Amino acid sequence: MRRLANWARAIPLMLMVALAACAQPPAAAPTTGGLPATSANTTPAAPTRVTIGVLSDDKSLATKLGGLPITSGGDLRFLQNAPLVVLDPQGRPQPRLAAELPDRDRNTWTVNPDGTMTTTWKIRPTALWQDGQPVVARDFVFALQVYLDPAIAVGDREPERRMDRIEPVDDRTFTIYWKQPYPWANQLGQGQLEPLPEHVLGALYSAGDKEAFQNAAFFTGPDYVGAGPYRLVNWIKGSQMDYRAFDGYVLGRPKIDEVTLRINPDPNAAVATVLAGAVDLTNGFVLGQQQVSTLKEQWESRGDGVVISNPTHTRYVNVQQDPGKGGQPALRDVRVRRALISALDRVTIAEVVTAGRAPAADVMVSPNDPLFSRVLQTVPKYPFDSTRALALLRDAGWTRSPAGALLDASGQPFQLDVRTNASAADNVAQRELMASNLSALGMDITQSESRLATEREFNANFTGIYAILQPINVPNGVTVFMSDQCPRADNRYVGGNYGCWANPVFDRLISTATTSLNDAERVDATVQAFQTMNDEVGIITMSYSTENIPIRKGLVGPGPRWPAQGGTTWNIHEWAWTQ
Repeated sequence: MRRLANWARAIPLMLMVALAACAQPPAAAPTTGGLPATSANTTPAAPTRVTIGVLSDDKSLATKLGGLPITSGGDLRFLQNAPLVVLDPQGRPQPRLAAELPDRDRNTWTVNPDGTMTTTWKIRPTALWQDGQPVVARDFVFALQVYLDPAIAVGDREPERRMDRIEPVDDRTFTIYWKQPYPWANQLGQGQLEPLPEHVLGALYSAGDKEAFQNAAFFTGPDYVGAGPYRLVNWIKGSQMDYRAFDGYVLGRPKIDEVTLRINPDPNAAVATVLAGAVDLTNGFVLGQQQVSTLKEQWESRGDGVVISNPTHTRYVNVQQDPGKGGQPALRDVRVRRALISALDRVTIAEVVTAGRAPAADVMVSPNDPLFSRVLQTVPKYPFDSTRALALLRDAGWTRSPAGALLDASGQPFQLDVRTNASAADNVAQRELMASNLSALGMDITQSESRLATEREFNANFTGIYAILQPINVPNGVTVFMSDQCPRADNRYVGGNYGCWANPVFDRLISTATTSLNDAERVDATVQAFQTMNDEVGIITMSYSTENIPIRKGLVGPGPRWPAQGGTTWNIHEWAWTQ
């Protein structure tokens, strides 16, 4: 608890570091990477540019249709797309495409006696698509139709699945009819009912070939039309994406003319690009703790920039419990899952993996959250105790041989595959430490790696345990662990409940926590949901995690973000090089 308390007190200091970047333009601008040249007949000022290092690109530019990877998805979303609302670094909703937030006092948000609701939204009159056409009500009607279509592989149908229909009031006003209460119905943000350009895509969708619609070239190149501050002009797959400022952006033309995303899956190579001046900042998942230390010693210390750390995620482990995916059937025994978590020295693993920057965690709740102390007092906890782990395994029918191997009654070894995403060195370090802890129990351990987020089938069909990151987002982010979020063939492997843990009590509690309009009822349900999850060890929470973002001297605007809202670029239209 002392580590958690110290870390919580340190968070405001980490956020304040963002203010430390001082003013000075870069010594040399990054190359345009294929952007069209300025006319030779004029001599305008050289365009201002920012180059951002990211780990990967994706197959689609649409927010909800491409399965954008956690490593760069948020940055892509805010460059080319625009939601109705964004959250500032304190989590406060700010209208973006919306002219204002629906409000019960103004009767633009109504709640009916049967629990159904309506919210009426007005679109800003300046909202334009990047082809110059206005963003209108039918674009939201069309988007809801697409997002609820079971033939379309939508990565997340929240909160659209709670909506019954949308009716236009006029071109710039529409009303959403909700099937059930939704406490955040007036702040639809990133990835929530983001509009699609019906004037471009409507005919293709209506043609009926849903596979052709989702695989259309529109989503994979410069023909893409979004409503965000930048438009894609060049895409070298796996290497670079180049964007130009959209003059008609809803909040005014961005201050920086051109943005390049430089794709590099090697964190050490990414550090080299920062040191060499080829990259002005990286998004939060590029740098591991070793790379942060290098930049602080060789870059920040000489005044070339600043590295900010922002607590945004928890590391956790999915435990495969779906009989249809093979693997180790013992994982469906709660005693075995309790043995696994008891066998993991999570305090030491967190110390190593985060270089002491973030502690081990028992729940997916930030120490800054008012709910934290209440949740922590309520949930079962599993301190590192290998003796306790072996006792639980014995109760479940597993014994150690004279040679130390863990065997069942028929003499078969306890085989377990430990998987993670190897794109970051921190993930690999965590996987290897976990494997070492579990091998010490006598388990026969193998190690494997996940693939790109677009390879849903491979990632869903792991056979043992799978360690990943989850944004801190209570309670909405916890809906991914509901029973209906298990990714299987019949739902095109869409869903975030990779371990397919299923508990009807948890489902009911999370449903209440995300639908009740009564604050106290939502809080009670959230606390009880975490209690249920920890009791059954539906997942194994490992540690907190920080994003680490190097920002070159003179670039102002990048900084901390609200953890539940992915993307360093949430305010990129305000970024600027200072003189």
